[in-house]
Amino acid sequence: QDTKDGTRESAYFHTIQANGPSNTTPTPVLHNYGSSKDVLTLPDDLVKDYTVCKVVELKERCRKRGLPISGVKAAILERVQKDVEEQIKKLKEEHKAKSLSKFQQAPNDVTKYLEELVCEYLKASGGVASSRDVGRYLAANSASKQTGRRETALAELKRTFGGLSAFLNLREDVFERQPGEGLANDYSFQIALKQNAAKLR
Repeated sequence: QDTKDGTRESAYFHTIQANGPSNTTPTPVLHNYGSSKDVLTLPDDLVKDYTVCKVVELKERCRKRGLPISGVKAAILERVQKDVEEQIKKLKEEHKAKSLSKFQQAPNDVTKYLEELVCEYLKASGGVASSRDVGRYLAANSASKQTGRRETALAELKRTFGGLSAFLNLREDVFERQPGEGLANDYSFQIALKQNAAKLR
């Protein structure tokens, strides 16, 4: 599952896309983090289940994408799915590049402060905590002194990076995301300190 992907009123709701096995079409997965600013929204044609399409529909897709239309259904389907995967990969790379640009423009002191806050909470929680709890902890703490604004650390993080999701994506050397263990309608996920990072702190 690729955690790197609609928006609801929840401060932690975020939509990402996950690549399924190579023989399936990627399907949307919902996670309860980030904000609408760091959402990567894929167009309908990239989340469509092409396995249920008829040959004529698959060929039409190939024509639109400039792909060969020859071969049996299985070969055409594989061609379409490979093209979809390549399109999604390109969109994700572009999205990550934009997020990285934001990160590079963020003041070092702000980045360090937010990272230390998250690390502080994870350590106090035994190294792992839910995205909801991390968000609440950030909301309970004030922003860094560098901003000169009266706001919470969560508001500062969202203003600077777009959301918790984008921040974690750019600090993959320190944090890792794990699937949530809540109910089916609980879109939160677990955040953990990577072992090497934990030893250095």
